[in-house]
Parts: sequence; C-alpha cells; structure tokens
Amino acid sequence: MKSNKLIKYKTFTLIELLVVISILGILVSLLLPSLSQARRKGYAAVCLSNQKQIGISVAMYVSDNKSNVPFASDWGFTDRISFDDLLSSYDGRDLTQAEILATTAPDKGPTELWRCPEDNSSVGNPAIRRTYSMARGGVGLYGGSSPNGMASMQGNSRKIMEADDPGATLLITEMAITFWSDSSEAPRQLGYPYHMVVIDSPLFQNGSWTNYLGETEVDKELHARGKFNYLFVDGHAQILDKNSTYGTGSAMYPRGMWTYLGND
Repeated sequence: MKSNKLIKYKTFTLIELLVVISILGILVSLLLPSLSQARRKGYAAVCLSNQKQIGISVAMYVSDNKSNVPFASDWGFTDRISFDDLLSSYDGRDLTQAEILATTAPDKGPTELWRCPEDNSSVGNPAIRRTYSMARGGVGLYGGSSPNGMASMQGNSRKIMEADDPGATLLITEMAITFWSDSSEAPRQLGYPYHMVVIDSPLFQNGSWTNYLGETEVDKELHARGKFNYLFVDGHAQILDKNSTYGTGSAMYPRGMWTYLGND
C-alpha cells in the first residue's frame, strides 16, 4: 500500500542566496580585467594580421610597378589618390578608376582589412575607416624639405631597394587619432588623400596635427602601454613601443626605423 507522506524539499534561505550572489559577483569582478586584457590582445593580433595582409598587397604592387612602393598620396585636385587606392587591385576591392579618383573610396569588398578593431573613432564612415598610414619620417632631418621615410607625397615613389636595411625600415604603421588645426577630429577613411594618410613621427600615432602648432599631444593610443603595430619594408610586421623606433632622433624628428637612410 502506497504511503501518502509528502516529500519535503530543502530550499535555500534568502541569506544563503545573497551569499551565493555575492560570491559570484566577486568572481566576476576578478575575471573581468583578465577577460578585457585577453580581448584587447585579440584585437591587437587582428590588427597585426591585417598589416601582414596589407604587406602582401604591397609586395604584389612592387612586383608589378618596377620595384616602386606605393606613394602615400597625390594631393592634386584631379588625382586624389592615396596608397590604399593603389593597393585596391591587390586587396580584393578592385576599385574602378572613378572610384580611385573619388575623395573617399566606396564601401566595397573586404574593407575591414584596413580597420583595427580597437579603432573606435566616431568620425567618418566606420565601414571605410583606415587605421593604417604610411611612415614618412621626420621632414628635412638630413637637409632640404624631402621626407626621409619610404612614403613619398605628390605622387612620387621610392624604390624598395632604396631602404638600407629593409628589416628595420618602417613602411606602414597605425594612427589612433588625428585632428585638424582647429582641434576638431579629422576623418581617416579609405581613399582620403590628405595628411592623415602619412605619419611624420611617433607623435602623430597617438597625437595630433596640432603638434606642429606647438599644442599639447593628445593621449590616445590603440594598444596598451604605448605600443603600435608596424609593417616593415621586408614584409614582416610586429608590435613595438613607439619610443623604441626613432633611434638617435626624437619623437618629433625621428631617425632609426623611420628613415630609409639607415637604422641610426
């Protein structure tokens, strides 16, 4: 004969539930910094991978253009061409001539290759944001007004063999933010041919166009502890502390990796 006794279930008291919730909250607070750091390292790895892929595009361009590296930009009123325009035939976007000559490139093909996930600027179209810029080096350091890096303006190109030490000569790096002289943030977009297509010195990686006007540097960095990803002339890419790149020069007038004339 079956028993009619009620089965009693043990339940948590309110105090026990609060204790469990508190413990979970403490565990989450301990884990969040680690998760955030892991996510940031993942973003940096994606940025580095992007640069390596851009390096492959550069190598194909050099092979097809008599050993000339892409020029940074041509500021002509009819030829508003930037280096990413020149690489569009090699990175999968395949821009038409009209699209290349436009002030900004269209959202076409794998544009995410040109945007670091940590680049959270709110200016311009995020779909065609360009985090990467060519390294020009300190202007006029060795006399005259010509830039000393591999990147040239006004449609002039350097040959890849001009670099004394290809494995220690910068070609492309990252820019976290840039400003117009009125302190408003400037867009950094694919096809945009103006000053943010090229970096003259480490100050401009996380600094501002207004540095030339003697204003305070803006503290905006892409990666932790002042590090940026760099693509070198020989095609390898690595993350470095920006202050380790300018050799015997300064942050404003760099030598070292920023000049094709030798790693001094």
